[in-house]
Amino acid sequence: MSRLITLLSCVALCGFALPVRAQDTSFTPPKLSRGLELFARHCAPCHGADGDATGFVADLLRPRPRAFGEGTFKIVSTTHSMPHDEDFMQVLRDGMPGTAMPAFGHLAEADLRDLVAAVRHMLLLGRMGDERMGDERGDGERAHGRSIEHALELLDPGVRLELPPEPRRTPLTMTRGREVFMRTCAHCHDADGRGALRHDFVDNRGLPILARDFTRGLFKGGSASDDLARRIRLGMPGTPMPAVQLSDADLWAVVHYLQALIEPGVQEHLRQRRRLITALRVDGRLDAHAHEADWRRAPEVFVPLMPLQWRRDFPEGIRVRALHDGQRLALRLEWPDELRDDSADGLVPDDGVAVQLSPLLDPPFFGMGADDASVAILQWRASWQRELPGAQAARPVLSPGAPGPGGERPRRSDGSDLASLGHGLEARWPVREASANGPGELHGVTASRLDARGRGLRDGQGWSVVLYRELSAADEGFALGPGDIVSAAFALWDGGADDTGARKSITIWHHLLLEE
Repeated sequence: MSRLITLLSCVALCGFALPVRAQDTSFTPPKLSRGLELFARHCAPCHGADGDATGFVADLLRPRPRAFGEGTFKIVSTTHSMPHDEDFMQVLRDGMPGTAMPAFGHLAEADLRDLVAAVRHMLLLGRMGDERMGDERGDGERAHGRSIEHALELLDPGVRLELPPEPRRTPLTMTRGREVFMRTCAHCHDADGRGALRHDFVDNRGLPILARDFTRGLFKGGSASDDLARRIRLGMPGTPMPAVQLSDADLWAVVHYLQALIEPGVQEHLRQRRRLITALRVDGRLDAHAHEADWRRAPEVFVPLMPLQWRRDFPEGIRVRALHDGQRLALRLEWPDELRDDSADGLVPDDGVAVQLSPLLDPPFFGMGADDASVAILQWRASWQRELPGAQAARPVLSPGAPGPGGERPRRSDGSDLASLGHGLEARWPVREASANGPGELHGVTASRLDARGRGLRDGQGWSVVLYRELSAADEGFALGPGDIVSAAFALWDGGADDTGARKSITIWHHLLLEE
């Protein structure tokens, strides 16, 4: 009974953790219930069901997901170092560039507000748990009341920091901004703003953390003037980034200097937002040699990537074009890569790319489906093509659950290697097709459906890989047809950067429309 009382108290009082929400009469248990449903669907795989950073993919991510109960958040706009509702909303809309936290800007405003309620609920429960541990010997009801009261006091974000008026940018202020930067920021971020020289930073959990490279245009809390000014004056809790007290003039001067380091247009180019890829319908049959004229007519869409294990040299994105002929779908995926990594000896990582398709317009999570939401996967690897000259030679591979040549059973897959699917079947192309119901839950296709096709071509700039999929359903997969809209997400492995297994770069879900 005491546990139920505690939970109901948290639900009832959660809305009062923030003054702005305290007067919002729509903040009711049903709204929190909706937020918890959304959290379980979109957030729990990384953050854990209770927001304690124990999701089933948490160990694969660097930096690790945030444990909400700790009460430490990097993006704050208040003087109390606790996030305002709008801080949470900004992170949900835009993601956290520099981490594997994706953007959820495609969700409705009400859904985002409900997710904020769910996060605050978990934050309150975590802090109350800390308080109760210190009050276990006292009177139960009185200790419970104290824990709620103290937790709410600690979690109250207070007011947002008011910033002085922003002056006009001039050559004089830019010169002053560089002087302030060199004196205040260059020790960590280097004189050129790239932050590549320091390797000794750790966060509040003792985990390695990198200084921000301002020139790439990826800022965890945004790069608008107000965003940067608040990061400077308030710091980033849980990181080595301190709060820096500057005069108003010096504050805006260094903000303007930082913005000048960013290449024009790069922020919007790399921003995580759902994009629409249109598969152009072509006359005649699509085979493994689609006409270049058709590809040129297909609209090109750039989909930004984010590495699951953050590093400085990750690939920024994939250029995608799509065609279909009413019977099959073709996707052309292109990306720059200075090195050709296609060794087939299994000793060094190779280059690779994959696409996953879901019939749902709002699939759960972005990591290979879920128990109730299967996805179809096509993967190409440079080593497979190296082993199959002309991309058509026969090569035996393993079927799901079948023992290998030495009697060993296939290992549980992390989604990086579809080569173990299809033992005894004849792979005619360097492409594998599978379905998945979550990381490690891969299912291969039967002999009658081992017809995924594709090949990769390389020029002096990088790779161009074409993948083909029949529109008819494959085994437990789903059928596609002209006029359909499905969801598509992509993954990329850079062998030269030691990408293998879960060390890869991924996209969020995008929409794929098959032209009628």
